[in-house]
Amino acid sequence: LSQIGVLLKVWGGASRTIIAGDMNATPDSDEFARFEAAGLHSAGDPSIPTSPSTDPRNRIDYIFATPDLAFSDVVIPQSTASDHLAVAATVGFSSGF
Repeated sequence: LSQIGVLLKVWGGASRTIIAGDMNATPDSDEFARFEAAGLHSAGDPSIPTSPSTDPRNRIDYIFATPDLAFSDVVIPQSTASDHLAVAATVGFSSGF
């Protein structure tokens, strides 16, 4: 949570921002809630598991974005190239921007 606090402070609420990575936090965690409370939204269904890649049971990898950005074509490719599955998405401007 302290690392997320630092990240959100450095971000500062700027528009057109994407924050992505291995957050080591499930969708029901305080960490995930902190991103949402900051106004960021997650690409795709956050309940689809990404870890471990050989038998996914937990979602801990995300792409978050500011409300002025929209996600489409969100996929979680099946691969054992890493210990987690990747999250990939097309990003565009939300309507009205």
